[in-house]
Amino acid sequence: MQKKYISVKEAIKLLNVSRTTLWHWNKTEYLKAYHIGKAVVYKIQDINNLATKPKPKTLNAYK
Repeated sequence: MQKKYISVKEAIKLLNVSRTTLWHWNKTEYLKAYHIGKAVVYKIQDINNLATKPKPKTLNAYK
Protein backbone atom coordinates (compact mmCIF):
# COMPACT_ATOMS: atom_id res chain seq x y z
CA MET A 1 0.00 0.00 0.00
CA GLN A 2 1.33 3.39 -1.00
CA LYS A 3 1.40 6.33 1.41
CA LYS A 4 -1.04 9.12 0.61
CA TYR A 5 0.21 11.66 3.15
CA ILE A 6 3.55 12.82 4.49
CA SER A 7 4.42 14.62 7.70
CA VAL A 8 5.61 18.19 8.03
CA LYS A 9 9.17 17.00 8.65
CA GLU A 10 9.11 14.86 5.51
CA ALA A 11 7.67 17.75 3.46
CA ILE A 12 10.39 20.10 4.73
CA LYS A 13 13.12 17.67 3.63
CA LEU A 14 11.47 16.82 0.31
CA LEU A 15 10.76 20.42 -0.71
CA ASN A 16 13.86 21.91 0.94
CA VAL A 17 11.85 24.70 2.58
CA SER A 18 11.29 25.88 6.13
CA ARG A 19 8.34 25.17 8.39
CA THR A 20 7.40 28.84 8.06
CA THR A 21 7.26 28.53 4.27
CA LEU A 22 4.91 25.54 4.57
CA TRP A 23 2.73 27.57 6.93
CA HIS A 24 2.60 30.49 4.45
CA TRP A 25 1.84 28.16 1.56
CA ASN A 26 -1.06 26.71 3.53
CA LYS A 27 -2.41 30.19 4.39
CA THR A 28 -2.22 31.28 0.75
CA GLU A 29 -3.67 27.94 -0.41
CA TYR A 30 -0.57 27.19 -2.49
CA LEU A 31 -0.13 23.87 -0.63
CA LYS A 32 -2.99 22.74 1.58
CA ALA A 33 -2.25 21.14 4.95
CA TYR A 34 -4.60 18.54 6.42
CA HIS A 35 -5.15 17.55 10.02
CA ILE A 36 -5.41 13.89 10.94
CA GLY A 37 -5.99 13.84 14.66
CA LYS A 38 -3.32 16.15 16.05
CA ALA A 39 -0.94 15.57 13.15
CA VAL A 40 -0.52 18.03 10.30
CA VAL A 41 0.11 16.26 6.99
CA TYR A 42 0.33 17.01 3.28
CA LYS A 43 -0.98 14.95 0.38
CA ILE A 44 1.82 13.49 -1.71
CA GLN A 45 -0.22 14.21 -4.84
CA ASP A 46 -0.42 17.92 -3.89
CA ILE A 47 3.36 18.05 -3.45
CA ASN A 48 3.91 16.35 -6.80
CA ASN A 49 1.61 18.92 -8.44
CA LEU A 50 3.79 21.80 -7.21
CA ALA A 51 6.20 21.12 -10.06
CA THR A 52 3.64 22.45 -12.55
CA LYS A 53 2.11 25.12 -10.32
CA PRO A 54 3.63 28.63 -10.47
CA LYS A 55 4.94 29.86 -7.14
CA PRO A 56 3.08 32.80 -5.66
CA LYS A 57 4.86 36.11 -6.19
CA THR A 58 3.93 37.30 -2.73
CA LEU A 59 3.11 35.31 0.34
CA ASN A 60 0.65 37.69 1.92
CA ALA A 61 -1.06 35.39 4.44
CA TYR A 62 -2.83 38.27 6.19
CA LYS A 63 -5.46 39.07 3.57
